[in-house]
Amino acid sequence: MPQVEVIGTTTLAPGSLASVTSSITPDGIALEFGIPQGLPGILPEIAFASFITFAASFTNATRIPFGTLTEDDTGQIRQISDTNLVIEPGYYVISYHVSALLNPQGYMQITPYYNGAPHIETAIYFMNAADNTSAYGSNTFIIRMTSVSDFFLTFNTNARATEGTLTLSIIKLRDIT
Repeated sequence: MPQVEVIGTTTLAPGSLASVTSSITPDGIALEFGIPQGLPGILPEIAFASFITFAASFTNATRIPFGTLTEDDTGQIRQISDTNLVIEPGYYVISYHVSALLNPQGYMQITPYYNGAPHIETAIYFMNAADNTSAYGSNTFIIRMTSVSDFFLTFNTNARATEGTLTLSIIKLRDIT
């Protein structure tokens, strides 16, 4: 029975045609392959940023203040004030966590604003049953920013809110195509 022997593989220039060279051997056939190198890939520009607040007093019906923890080097997620971001078009993962000490007992609601409107469907709501207890909530969602958009979080409560904390992380998944 004849034998098939592979004697090597050569990398060819990108865009070349693949090739197979054969030669007869005393025991059968020998093959040598030529495989074109792929074109270099282009990695998408990765955009991400994170923001924090620690030990703050939150006021009813106002935006939650925050500072930049990790700045987006691409400029697609920009902090323009102590309560407001501007986010370029694309698909994003947004994750935020808020806690505050409420006294007397009451509720807190945090409502994200993006794409020109508040979004109660991605809000946090927490109600406590005792004075001086911590309220906490978090949410993670994927959104499509259809155009350059402001982003902020509005805090609502019927109690005094102290020791407020916020962590906010935003990661761009891809551009709109």
